[in-house]
Amino acid sequence: MHKALLAVPLVAALFGSAAAAELPARYRDPATLRLWQEWVDDAVAESRQTGKTIVIVDKLERRTVLVTAGKVVDRYLVEMGGNPLADKLYEGDEATPEGLYRVSQKRDRGQTSFYRALMVDYPTEEDRREHAEAQRQGRVPRGRGPGGLIEIHGEGGRGFDWTNGCVALTNADMDRLFAAVSVGTRIVIVGTARLPGDA
Repeated sequence: MHKALLAVPLVAALFGSAAAAELPARYRDPATLRLWQEWVDDAVAESRQTGKTIVIVDKLERRTVLVTAGKVVDRYLVEMGGNPLADKLYEGDEATPEGLYRVSQKRDRGQTSFYRALMVDYPTEEDRREHAEAQRQGRVPRGRGPGGLIEIHGEGGRGFDWTNGCVALTNADMDRLFAAVSVGTRIVIVGTARLPGDA
């Protein structure tokens, strides 16, 4: 059975059933868990075939893995925003988006407020559609767009979620990640999934 399908029992074992019950419903939805796993599996398969590097972020486990030619070459603990397990719907919701992205720009020291940064090409057309649907359902405050300026950046290692929806690594980890990727590198952000190297 995929690790993603075991997410709720794992959280219950580690933190108690109350913590598992507090997970957003998406983390208990088999269709959503399958979709996240498909994103990861497809990206890893493409990496294996092409030899390219990809970045995968697992929000529930607070981890990022760097995969080259289908194999994990580095791992990082991460911190996110104050609403870490929600899917980003609008500007200011402190949520990290979920989906298939690319590095749109690399910002070195002095070009970002957070040491170094990989700019994520959020919002995509899919994100805009999701935002519009959430607006129609009344789940977006009036006047709020989908947001932007999502980064994987440094200044992490604080031990709690503190960003506005970005993914934060320690500066040492950011140095390694920054050196390993280029503009156009694929980024997969999921709620949770079984990642390469998981038992």
